[in-house]
Amino acid sequence: MKKLALILSTALLVCACDNQSERLAHHEKACLKAIEYGQLEIADSECTSALGEPGSDSMDIHTRSERLLRLGSIKRQRAVYSEAVTLIEQSMVIEEESPNPDIYKIARRHYELSLALAGQEKWQEGAVYIETLLPIIDKFPATEHKAIINMANIYITNLKKNHMDYLAKNI
Repeated sequence: MKKLALILSTALLVCACDNQSERLAHHEKACLKAIEYGQLEIADSECTSALGEPGSDSMDIHTRSERLLRLGSIKRQRAVYSEAVTLIEQSMVIEEESPNPDIYKIARRHYELSLALAGQEKWQEGAVYIETLLPIIDKFPATEHKAIINMANIYITNLKKNHMDYLAKNI
């Protein structure tokens, strides 16, 4: 109960802000707190608010990309897969169009997208993203490395089950 009260009080502070960037920062803090306490419904709402209005220039593009990815991950965890895919793809476009694209950031988006597509049982589409991760898997920390291997195995199993052995071989 205290956790929920803390999250809600943080959210109420947001209303007191005049400046849009301050308001977005407060929503972001409330979002992170809600994630910390496992309150995904509240995190969804706060992270959505932390993005601001479409076309708003109150945050830099990389901050927007991170917030899109975070919200996409929350949507995926809440099984709102189609929205998760859209948000993650938006974040990926930002990262790919960056003057100095960070391969690791793009790879993390590929992984998150493969999870959301798996949730929709879109094995063929998701296999493409798993394939991009495998050549650089050693650059990931051990826990993420293991998660990618586990996801690859899930994809292989489901691709074979759906008679797409040719895709399973690529993984």
